[in-house]
Amino acid sequence: MSERETPAGRRGRRRPAAAADAHAVFDRTRFYRKLRNPFTPLKVFSEDQVATMHEAALGMLENQGMKVLSANARALYRKAGAEVDESTLFVRMERALVTDCLAKAPRDITLYSLDPERHVPLADGHVAFAPTSGPPNVMDSAGGRRSGTLEDFRNLIKLCQTFEVIHVLGGATEPQDVPVQLRHLQFMRSQLELSDAATVRSPTCSSCCASLIG
Repeated sequence: MSERETPAGRRGRRRPAAAADAHAVFDRTRFYRKLRNPFTPLKVFSEDQVATMHEAALGMLENQGMKVLSANARALYRKAGAEVDESTLFVRMERALVTDCLAKAPRDITLYSLDPERHVPLADGHVAFAPTSGPPNVMDSAGGRRSGTLEDFRNLIKLCQTFEVIHVLGGATEPQDVPVQLRHLQFMRSQLELSDAATVRSPTCSSCCASLIG
């Protein structure tokens, strides 16, 4: 074999390996979409401490209550059997009501996405990663540290879309060039346009999504 032929032969042998490596990386990244923790979660508090905190929470809900600003939410609490004081906007719930509601809550839930392959199970052993949500500032090598904009927010959503290990979309950054009363609408529109991952929606978003993407 001549010296001229040797490099070509080596290149020819490397091509299949490179293709196999690329395929392996693709399969590995898709594996990141469904992660499980094989280890038993660490117990930060003892069973007695958990019971004490639970009892304290029940006492606060029953006696002190919580202030609920939404009239629709107060109506739902009242319908469920809670005590609602419209003069103070406080809602109080007997511990029996809370216990009954907790017993009816599903143990496992699934966050649905546009792509069924990106559905996120929230259950024992499953792990879900999400970006941070709500920082007012962003920083990069080109623009340095600055207030977040809608363009920055959209760019961060694009980055989240490229990483299989990001399972749920978050707020990423506050687009401070958008009025506060419209900001959540641009949140949802950008998430739906630029990604097929599961989204975290605010209560006010659900009623507006159809008009945004219709």
